[in-house]
Amino acid sequence: MSLLSKIADRLVLLPSTDPVDSGSNRREVVHSADGVEIEAWVSTWGDFDATPPTQRLVALKIPGTGGRAERASAHPCDLIIDGTTSRRETESPFAAAEVWTLNHRGYGGSTGPASIQNFVPTLERYWEFIRRRYPEEKKLAIGNSLGCISALYLSIWKDIDAILLRNPPPVARLISSRPRYTWWNFGMSKVIADQIPTELSSLTNAALAKCPALLLTSEKDRVVPIQYQNEIKDTYLGEIKQFIIEGADHDDPIPEHQEAEYLDAIDWLREKLMS
Repeated sequence: MSLLSKIADRLVLLPSTDPVDSGSNRREVVHSADGVEIEAWVSTWGDFDATPPTQRLVALKIPGTGGRAERASAHPCDLIIDGTTSRRETESPFAAAEVWTLNHRGYGGSTGPASIQNFVPTLERYWEFIRRRYPEEKKLAIGNSLGCISALYLSIWKDIDAILLRNPPPVARLISSRPRYTWWNFGMSKVIADQIPTELSSLTNAALAKCPALLLTSEKDRVVPIQYQNEIKDTYLGEIKQFIIEGADHDDPIPEHQEAEYLDAIDWLREKLMS
């Protein structure tokens, strides 16, 4: 890798390999052709093995900059299946779900160097494994923060039925325009931003994406300010619904007074998965 690529990685990645409590999650390893082990941790909702494929939902989840797959839960698939039943006019078509959360290379037990240059080949192998294992199930891609660039990539190049994005960053735009990334590099921010693979451009991919998308936006996000997230929303080609988390910073939870509205947004996503 070039020096500029390494600088870009340092700006956007926070890899870790220390042991993390995975709770009841199941570890799976996907082997790539170049000998890399791609680790995923799987959380299940409902009796997945006893449910027919047409009633099962498979979610592909990608954490953010410093996130780890071991910590992932079945959310929001728990709500898609039965968490909002009392608010629905129709029952969910899904009886069970598996959520496969990816550790990119250099994170957790995934081998190889942590670099954004490795995202695409990792995603390609990850998807191929899931596609072959679950050919009939509906597929949902879920991205959190930096994980959204991977989810958007999957949504346009693979057979994804819907996508959920929380605080998606147009990474190259952030690096080239925000003072937190530009003040120290003497005008080199644009060149550094160009190291982000074009296949992972959130704005380019949003302009091509056709599957329904639910966008969760933290109103007071200091990492990915709302105006940058709105660029993705305004560029998105397919049907998109934005839910603004009022007063929230990047990692803040949904406030109690918005829980009913959030459930309505999840129900919207469920209906789009059904269609």
